[in-house]
Amino acid sequence: MFHPFPVRATRNLEPPLSLLVPENTPGEIVGISGRHYTVTFWPFGPDGASLTLCYLTEADISAA
Repeated sequence: MFHPFPVRATRNLEPPLSLLVPENTPGEIVGISGRHYTVTFWPFGPDGASLTLCYLTEADISAA
């Protein structure tokens, strides 16, 4: 069973057709596939909109 764990964006992430995820935005890994991660970020804080990005690598995130 996978348990999500906290991370932060290591750089500005600008996915196509999506919101900007600024560097240091908190997030949570919600899935792993090989060497890629699916992460939900909260660019507007925990009470704001969330954004889930797929195919991120260790260069995109670090432990929070």
